[in-house]
Amino acid sequence: MIEIKHLSKTFQMKDGAVNALKNIDLTIPDGSIYGIIGMSGAGKSVALHALEDAGYYCVDNLPPTLLPSFLQIMAKSLPSQHIAVSIDARSRSDALSIIPEQIDMLRTHGIEVIRLFLDASDEAIMRRYSETRRKHPLTRITSNDQDKDLLAAITQERALLAPLREHAHVIDTT
Repeated sequence: MIEIKHLSKTFQMKDGAVNALKNIDLTIPDGSIYGIIGMSGAGKSVALHALEDAGYYCVDNLPPTLLPSFLQIMAKSLPSQHIAVSIDARSRSDALSIIPEQIDMLRTHGIEVIRLFLDASDEAIMRRYSETRRKHPLTRITSNDQDKDLLAAITQERALLAPLREHAHVIDTT
């Protein structure tokens, strides 16, 4: 079993500090796979880095259709390896919709998948993107108003991920 207590990650920016993760506790049972899903800018990559430091084999932004093949390869090559996988909204909506079915199939084979959904308020995500000057993966420049385009991307992402959020342990990183 792996236990992570009081995990926090703060980035120092020009305009002050940004808390990517704040006081997060996780208990990871042996033989489980962590599925990290969530809003872009909510700290999925930071969470994966923490799990990697704890000995997990981590894959960021794995397309959902590759999950069964990836796990099959891992079972053959590194059978006792702990695994964490991050999936985000860059995957097509039809690919995202197969995730619950894949998790059910894994459970029938005795593999426990612990789903974490990392979330943050729209305001926190907008602030994080403006401070890092990175582009949101779903942003499509449709106007001269970058804030409006970013908010539209965040709204679209929330709608895409809502069904997955319902069945996950939600961690608010705001």
